Amino acid sequence: MNKSFLKEIKWEAASRYIACIFGAALYGIGLNIFVGPIELYMGGVTGIAQIGNMLSSQLFGIHANMTGYVIFIINVPLLFVAYKYMNRVFFIKTVLTIIAETLAFSWIPIPAAPLVNDPLTLSIIGGIISGFGCGFILRYGGSSGGVDILGVYAAMKNPNISVGRISLMISAVVFIFCFFVYPFETVIYSVIYTLVTTFVYEKVYLQNIKVSVLVITKQPENWVYINNVLKRGATVWRGVGAYSGKDTYIIFSVVSKYEMPILRRYLREKDPNSFMVAWDQVTVNGHFQSHLFS
Repeated sequence: MNKSFLKEIKWEAASRYIACIFGAALYGIGLNIFVGPIELYMGGVTGIAQIGNMLSSQLFGIHANMTGYVIFIINVPLLFVAYKYMNRVFFIKTVLTIIAETLAFSWIPIPAAPLVNDPLTLSIIGGIISGFGCGFILRYGGSSGGVDILGVYAAMKNPNISVGRISLMISAVVFIFCFFVYPFETVIYSVIYTLVTTFVYEKVYLQNIKVSVLVITKQPENWVYINNVLKRGATVWRGVGAYSGKDTYIIFSVVSKYEMPILRRYLREKDPNSFMVAWDQVTVNGHFQSHLFS
């Protein structure tokens, strides 16, 4: 096998681990620097860890930022789920990401004063940055642990369940607690931050978005590529070109948005005369295997 090709494969694999670490750093920046000074709370495991950090400060006088370490402790049993029921590479990337998150949450300093005086602006900007971080982690085959592990596992079982939907359901429990403990304004801005974070990472996490494609081609090997490389099923019809009068093939398949540019690039290189139509955000009923790990 060509050495340059092997080097390219190794670099691509390494770059995915780097992307997971980068995503963890972005997540920490969004949480600590933007929403930390106004003491907003994230949903999911991060929110539970923040509450634990607050309780340790008020009840035991521990004033150090323990959020990252609490997240690590909570994630230990969830990592067993990732190891037992999911891709082993996903497990390794998740462990690496959780360690990077723990360091980011613990080492990135929380400013003594907010960067701007508008909590809404901080909630939105912090949510965008954190959302990109979480989305990067998931897109490149890892997870930030906690709710992400449960969300990916649920999406494996049901293709119409998204990671974001599971995250919002669990976040509701955190915000119900916050509603009785914190000022109403803090709860509202925390919800805005969580909603923005979830919205952004759902857009970045392309493996969770299903796209239906229709390819019109004269080359039958195109559906072989869809079957063998993308590992997707396809339905093929024989047709006739209305203008040319020549025989043609019509291929219908459903792929993830992450796989779309791969298919598009293949058709552009191997079959530039083909014609492809795509529809975003389709709902799938029946058997559809979610390829959640890149």
